[in-house]
Amino acid sequence: MNIAETLRGLRRRWYIVLPGIIVAAGLASWMWVTTPPMYERTATQLLLPGAATLPETEEGEPNPFLYLGGLTTAADVTVGALNAPQVAREATDAHPGSEVSVTRDPSTSGPVVLIAATAPSDAAAADIIDTMLRQTVDVLDDLQSEQEVTEDAKVTVSTLAVTDESELNYRDRALYTVGAGGGAVLLALLLAAAVDGLVRHRGRRRVRVARKERRARAEAKRRATAEEPAPAEAAEVDDPHEPQTEIVDAPEASVVRPSSEESEPEKQTKSADGAQPADREDLAEVDVALDRLLLAESAPIGARRQGNR
Repeated sequence: MNIAETLRGLRRRWYIVLPGIIVAAGLASWMWVTTPPMYERTATQLLLPGAATLPETEEGEPNPFLYLGGLTTAADVTVGALNAPQVAREATDAHPGSEVSVTRDPSTSGPVVLIAATAPSDAAAADIIDTMLRQTVDVLDDLQSEQEVTEDAKVTVSTLAVTDESELNYRDRALYTVGAGGGAVLLALLLAAAVDGLVRHRGRRRVRVARKERRARAEAKRRATAEEPAPAEAAEVDDPHEPQTEIVDAPEASVVRPSSEESEPEKQTKSADGAQPADREDLAEVDVALDRLLLAESAPIGARRQGNR
């Protein structure tokens, strides 16, 4: 089945496609209204080297921002620790339906950690961000304490930016709306195609059955016609109600003479009236036989006996 045939089938089943589209539009509208938008907030944190790891200078304390190149590995370790399930659950358990993700900031090459929180409300998103900012400090400190790093050599965390207002995220809302509406339309189209295919299949089956019946009737009629006797053969069948005839020898040839008392002209009239056009040859033979019979009746008795001998 090609595309054109499918489209023609859907047009034939418009009474299924049209209500399906209406139902799909209503379902999509309902999903858009009932699905709230999500609120998203972000925050960035910078890892700084410890004071003991910085080189000494004659001008005083060195600038830590000049020595960030070696902290990219520390940033990757911190991101992996913050993405642990137990850390994420601690921030999101109080807010069902919320999510949090921690990555390295792709917009910079330095050791910057990017935290993104998505929640059903603005307050929930703000609370998750605050929790994750504290978690970054605690996780990084625990990692260094396990390695017995001195306090002045520990990597520290500095918060760079935190969004004051959440941004509305319509991704889930649009996804649910499109999924519900598109699914309903697709279901209606499949149903229409299935109904059209079923109806057409039944129609083709009825046509095949009708053709077989017509062929069977034609074959039966042909056989009945072939089994019917021909008109000439039917004339030769003996009728029990007709008078019996006997063969009488004539001088010229054997002829058929009726055994009843009817005259020969009446017999000839009945034979001629009852004959069919298809029996013209048989009638001609009967006429010849009657003529010979008349000649035999008019001949002398001695001649007939001699002819019989």
